[in-house]
Amino acid sequence: VLYPMQSRNIIVSTDSISLGVHFNSNNTPYSIGRHLVETSLSDLACMGAEPVFAILNISFPKFDKKWVKKFARGVTETATNYNIKIIGGDTIKGKENFSCTVIGYATSQNTMLISSAQENDNIYTSGTIGNGYYTRKNKTIRPLNIKIELGKMLCNFANSCIDLSDGLFSGINSITNGKGADINIIDIPLPKKYKSITKNYKKIQKILSYGQDYELLFTI
Repeated sequence: VLYPMQSRNIIVSTDSISLGVHFNSNNTPYSIGRHLVETSLSDLACMGAEPVFAILNISFPKFDKKWVKKFARGVTETATNYNIKIIGGDTIKGKENFSCTVIGYATSQNTMLISSAQENDNIYTSGTIGNGYYTRKNKTIRPLNIKIELGKMLCNFANSCIDLSDGLFSGINSITNGKGADINIIDIPLPKKYKSITKNYKKIQKILSYGQDYELLFTI
């Protein structure tokens, strides 16, 4: 039983990660557990919410006590870093698939919905775009810096906000309702390793469409 805090909106989001899409069999169970929590928190950040609770649903093909222990440590340490309490969940036997539902509170009435973007808004990102493609290409899982505090601050002046889990182009398409935006490619904050290929449009398009960057894309 949860008792909502007075004068705050409840923000709920759920996310899933699966083998072969978001992680590989060679990734450590600790990094997979950490990644599960971090990716789920991104949607709360883009609505200016403070994460409070999490619920996990986990599917394993077989129970490996050592694997599960390391996975649980990745989950609990990450949850502790973001002041979240794990309040429940479920486990089943099946293909490797993990989901996390996060619950947070938002004090601002401006939850920066993507439908709130205004014509002639400027578009900004909270960091570089393309690291998700690079780490997935190398079959690794990098630690994420989920912008919880930035999201709460953006409520004071941003019109809309979305996380870039599905790529820059998808994010722009969402906040512009499919109308698109005028963007100069040299203004996009790419990692240094991609600066030299900005004229390779097919490669850049692939990088910017890939996703899993988990930066915030917002309009003002």
